[in-house]
Amino acid sequence: MAAIRQTQDRQPATERTGSQPASASSVQRRLETALARIKLPRAENSDLARRLETTYGEISRLRGASPRDGHAPKNGQQTVTASEGTTT
Repeated sequence: MAAIRQTQDRQPATERTGSQPASASSVQRRLETALARIKLPRAENSDLARRLETTYGEISRLRGASPRDGHAPKNGQQTVTASEGTTT
């Protein structure tokens, strides 16, 4: 009974005012979440870059030029208009 009375007689804890610093585990969780969010777009960017390089190489091959030389196609070879996806 005495313990119950002592508990009832206690003053309530003072309310916290202002912000409290984040715990180390809270900061670690936020960091891990942020890193996970960054990894996905990076992986998608890498995949898209590879696909773009492949597509560019295929267009250049169809034009009859190497991917980096910038020369026009040779006479009699097909050309591809990238925006239209047509050959001439």
